[in-house]
Amino acid sequence: MSHRRNFLERAVFLLRWWCIVAAAVMTGAGVAPAVGQPYPNRPLRMVLPFPGGGPADQFARILADRLGRGLGQSVVVLPKEGGGTVIGADYAAKSLPDGYTLLLASDAVAINTASGRKLPYDLFRDLTPVSLVLRSRQVLVAGPATPWATLNDLIAAARANPGKITYGTSGVGTAVHLATERFRNVAGIEITHVPYKGVGPAITDLIGGRVDIVILSLGFAAQHITSGKVRALAIAEDKRYDQFPDIPTFRERGIDFTSYAWYGVLVPKGTPDAVVARLSDEIGKAVADPELRKRIAATAAEPMPSTSKQFETFLRDDVARWRTVIRANNVRFD
Repeated sequence: MSHRRNFLERAVFLLRWWCIVAAAVMTGAGVAPAVGQPYPNRPLRMVLPFPGGGPADQFARILADRLGRGLGQSVVVLPKEGGGTVIGADYAAKSLPDGYTLLLASDAVAINTASGRKLPYDLFRDLTPVSLVLRSRQVLVAGPATPWATLNDLIAAARANPGKITYGTSGVGTAVHLATERFRNVAGIEITHVPYKGVGPAITDLIGGRVDIVILSLGFAAQHITSGKVRALAIAEDKRYDQFPDIPTFRERGIDFTSYAWYGVLVPKGTPDAVVARLSDEIGKAVADPELRKRIAATAAEPMPSTSKQFETFLRDDVARWRTVIRANNVRFD
């Protein structure tokens, strides 16, 4: 009887041992394919460091939709506004570098780095550039009650009356502010800054005659130019824009000044190179989509897809450009 009991105990032990081994093998077999699945195998998120519902939010959702189609996974837009894009950029920089968190950035990230103020992240240490997306043309517009027919008329009036002419911006330290300061430096004029909380109020006061000029996105100004509510004096590009062929460039008027806004995509530092390359390639395909190109063109912008290295070079040049403007004009950020 004791022999039979010992035999049964050994049989139960062996059965349990084999069950454990089999479970381990089956678990391993189940995990291996998940680990080896091609990227991406779950939804991505696109961090938007701007207010929801605005132009940036609308464009982000269109880009996310086209990008998701190419990747075979949905791309969810995640608004993280505040701090002049600092909150959103910091959130993205501190996310896992697994390719599932993207940051839709603008020239604000370059300006924040160029400002010299303390940031909770480092642009080049904590984030990896993936690709430029687009570049937006900018234009100098004057209010309807101003007397200047050309850019040269404006410059002559500013030189004759230092500080009398006013310019509106979307706030201190914004791209609109710094671009206008750079124009002022190049033209050798003194004009007075009137900051607003956004470019919308600035253009409203321009139309109402409370400020004299504004430099802003041509896409934003287009409807007001077409309606005659504002007068376009010069476009800050190397050549005239086909949709507004009558607007001369600054260089045509003897002023060596170009300016533009941009959007680009970055990911947390440490994201695998193959994933960065895949995302860069898919962004290029997304902005080549006819419908998306049409929407970009409607804002007087142009697609500017790039490689990761090209975007990094662009970013470093942009930081250097803004740093020079900030220091030359002693711009102090709040």
